[in-house]
Amino acid sequence: MNFNTALSGSATALVLLATAASAQTTMPEWGATVTLGYGSVKIEDEKIDSRTVDFAGTVAFDNGFGADLDLSYNRLSYEGEDINLSYVAIAPHYTFAGGFTGGLYYERGKLGISGLSDDLELSSYGVTAGYATAMWSAEAYYGTSDTDPSLSGVDIKDYGVMFAA
Repeated sequence: MNFNTALSGSATALVLLATAASAQTTMPEWGATVTLGYGSVKIEDEKIDSRTVDFAGTVAFDNGFGADLDLSYNRLSYEGEDINLSYVAIAPHYTFAGGFTGGLYYERGKLGISGLSDDLELSSYGVTAGYATAMWSAEAYYGTSDTDPSLSGVDIKDYGVMFAA
């Protein structure tokens, strides 16, 4: 799986813009997690294998710019058939002096099943706004999603809120 093909040109441009705007600051704060997984189960003569790779990373600059990046690849194998699921998400954001945040997001998921000629894809993009204190944070998002193959006559709107204490 090549994750470079999963990022759109606009999402890449947003990261480059945030990086360029942050070039004159001190060293950024960053963190990342990588998870590798393997599972296997055999029931009678049936064997199912599962393999996963997940990455979650974040970077924050002193001037308020930052970005989150998530990558994931999962494969489930059963009787010579494979189900593959990949996911990429990028979310550049800016934190204002008073604790308010604003940002953008782009997510893309892809489902491939051996034996099917086409993969199923879902791409989502939109805006975020939030507020954070030392004790709690809240965020809202609004966007839209596109599917490939296209679901004719269906418009998908994404919206929600998050609260953490």
